[in-house]
Amino acid sequence: SDYYMLGLRAGLGDSIGYARILLPANFIESFAKPLPQSGGTPEELEHMRRMLSQLADKEIEMKIEAGRLELAAEDIANLEAGDIIILEHHQLVLGPEGPGGTISGHIGRGRNGRLEGQLLASEGQLKFAISQIIVQEQPIETPMTDELNDEPTIQEPTDNLPETEGLLRDIDAPVVIELGRLKMNTAQVTRLKSGQILRLPRNANDPVDLVVNDKLFARGELVEIDGELGVRLVKVTGAS
Repeated sequence: SDYYMLGLRAGLGDSIGYARILLPANFIESFAKPLPQSGGTPEELEHMRRMLSQLADKEIEMKIEAGRLELAAEDIANLEAGDIIILEHHQLVLGPEGPGGTISGHIGRGRNGRLEGQLLASEGQLKFAISQIIVQEQPIETPMTDELNDEPTIQEPTDNLPETEGLLRDIDAPVVIELGRLKMNTAQVTRLKSGQILRLPRNANDPVDLVVNDKLFARGELVEIDGELGVRLVKVTGAS
């Protein structure tokens, strides 16, 4: 009478298929409680090491984030090279050798954890000194739909976008200021620790990236305006 349900979803082009696997409770012993995201028993950690060893060559991208700000979609669309954006929600300062301060690193979607540390500029090279590793204890998973569709269906629009799209112009979009992205595999991720220093793929005078919804839309240089830190745009890609 007791069972565990595993839901699967597969997509091919516009077609989406769903499947559910029902596993009897007495058939499973280790699913009774979620595996801790940090710590855990030696047996649990050893199990995770065995699983990760099979993914050692999988490439992962770490995004080095310097700060965020909110801009309206219309403002983003009207940005041009030479414009200056004042930064918000950041802990950066401009020094003689380049930018410095507190930054963070996000792996993948960055929803279950992050790295925090200091941005160092030495001899023109930027580095990330890790000070702590923060992990979400309860994993955040993408919810699966409950509907099972045997065949793809085309749904009619249920919105009134032709008349309401103007209202969306007042909704701000989160703009992320990135200092670069590091490529590493899962084995390298498991060896990250506090006090470690990572070399960033850019120099102190290189432009920073402005990203919306994980898409690059502009590049700029850090500047100080009346005691506030900003970004002077040098190139607008329009990818947003």
